[in-house]
Amino acid sequence: MMVFSAAVQVLAERVLNSIPEGLLIALLAWVLLRLVGRQNSGTRFAVWFAALVAIALLPFVPAAHIGGSMARAAHAEVTLPGAWALGLVCLWGSVAVLGAFRLLYGLLRVHGTRRNSSPKPPVELEPSLLETLEQCQAIRPVELRTSSSVRVPCAIGFVQPVILIPDWAFKELSAEELRSIVLHEFAHLRRWDDWTNLIQKMVRTLFFFHPAVLWIERRLSLEREMACDDAVLAQTESPHAYARCLISVAEKSFARRSVALAQAAISRAQETSLRIAQILDLDRPKATRIFKPALVAIGGLVMASFVVLPKAPRLIEFQTPSTTASRITGGDSQLASQDNPKVAKSMIIRARMDTSQPAPIAVKQRADVALPGSARRVLLKHSQSTRRPLVVKTGLRKPALSEQFLLVTQTTDYYQRGSMIVGVSVWRVTLVSATSKNVAKVEGPNQT
Repeated sequence: MMVFSAAVQVLAERVLNSIPEGLLIALLAWVLLRLVGRQNSGTRFAVWFAALVAIALLPFVPAAHIGGSMARAAHAEVTLPGAWALGLVCLWGSVAVLGAFRLLYGLLRVHGTRRNSSPKPPVELEPSLLETLEQCQAIRPVELRTSSSVRVPCAIGFVQPVILIPDWAFKELSAEELRSIVLHEFAHLRRWDDWTNLIQKMVRTLFFFHPAVLWIERRLSLEREMACDDAVLAQTESPHAYARCLISVAEKSFARRSVALAQAAISRAQETSLRIAQILDLDRPKATRIFKPALVAIGGLVMASFVVLPKAPRLIEFQTPSTTASRITGGDSQLASQDNPKVAKSMIIRARMDTSQPAPIAVKQRADVALPGSARRVLLKHSQSTRRPLVVKTGLRKPALSEQFLLVTQTTDYYQRGSMIVGVSVWRVTLVSATSKNVAKVEGPNQT
């Protein structure tokens, strides 16, 4: 039970402390995109996606949270009761599970839509559209299908990718507009957006509370569409015609939406307006390749964050027996009792321990080992003390028999060249006998 409670507290601390760290990673990605200048949407998408993956992995990478004893010695800014950790993890898990079921339901609906669609015979396609489809199939196998259950064209990927076109599109759109739509949807499949979009939705489901994840997720959705727009313009070279195509598809799909989907349509209209503004921008980057130095830079920033961020002061921690003992050791007994109400004042007694400091002993060198001249020296090592009763002298009052109290001992081992190791032990002592001088003897090893 204690192991489970400690694991829950560690998980809660990592997730909560990863929020400011994630915000910092998102800020670094934003600054990087400003420093590298204006880049195409593919580069911006790659940078934001790398930042999203880094934020998602940050709480679950053990090496990223091993800051050493000195890093863990510093107290966090906010200390919460240990019982809160279980409640927060249960709340987080419940909402995440509901989001996972919602995501699974969406995937099942997509699978049902694909199954209920019908393939479009090649004889019914215009020659230009058929030629474009054959060029796409040479890169990644894809099938063109039509469906009455979809309102806008979409690409469904994963195992057997298809491009779904609404029934009304073949009746109301021209052949050139259909060609632009097919090029756009195939650009999603060529960029493997089906898989990156799934990862994006999974991260959002798990970190629904993370402001950096929500911000980056919106940026990724827009940059993904803009990157596919760049791929279409690279082949058609007609920005105005492609912009009119997007407007026509948006108008016709909006007219077929119900009142319940009006809010979603407004959000899509805002996204379409931003896409059209970039399409008609004469100064936009014409290249479609990813700017590789930007990827190298974001990779370096992510690795540096994994090394530096764990050493930064923690924001939140939960009370554990270790934190209780460290606070008793570091401060006054009365202050420790106030910070830890579970520890009774009668258990905190000012005391001192009488132990003789053993002298360092020399470790003889083996005669059969040949050492260079600079290494011929006598090795000094601190000797361990022998087992003997631990003598505690209380300085405030005389403890009563059978009374329990905490005994905190600190030992320091000095090694060669001034290095030392400090050890702290916390003992729960029950007074079984005492002398008139308030001396309590506890049998135990005098070592940490």
